[in-house]
Amino acid sequence: QKHIVSVAVEIAEQLRKIEKFAPQTIKEYKFKLEQRLKKLVDTRSHNLQANELAREIALFADKCDITEETQRISSHLTEFTDILKRSENIGKNLEFIVQELFREANTIASKANDNKIVSVAVGIKNNLEKIKEQIQNIE
Repeated sequence: QKHIVSVAVEIAEQLRKIEKFAPQTIKEYKFKLEQRLKKLVDTRSHNLQANELAREIALFADKCDITEETQRISSHLTEFTDILKRSENIGKNLEFIVQELFREANTIASKANDNKIVSVAVGIKNNLEKIKEQIQNIE
């Protein structure tokens, strides 16, 4: 079980990386969108309204928002470590939590529009596979 705990700690560290990267993703998108729109305006002499740009950025930010998923992963990790402290019937409970963690990591990877976040989410999934193998021996 010590190995499982160390992998869970590593997942928590990976989650902190994702939480650090997420706001930057929106800033980078805003910058890229502004550059693309500026180029469009320059070449076509269109007048771009600031509120149109703000609306587009807000839509992207909402679509890519992974706050709920990161919060759920954090909550699941807390529950996971609480279950490990029990002495009996923990295998099935751990399996369920790992399934939920996989679901959240998959959602983050699909919503993220950033290679760094996707890479960390894949790392989380790899660690979850390690845990999954370990908990098969626990009942």
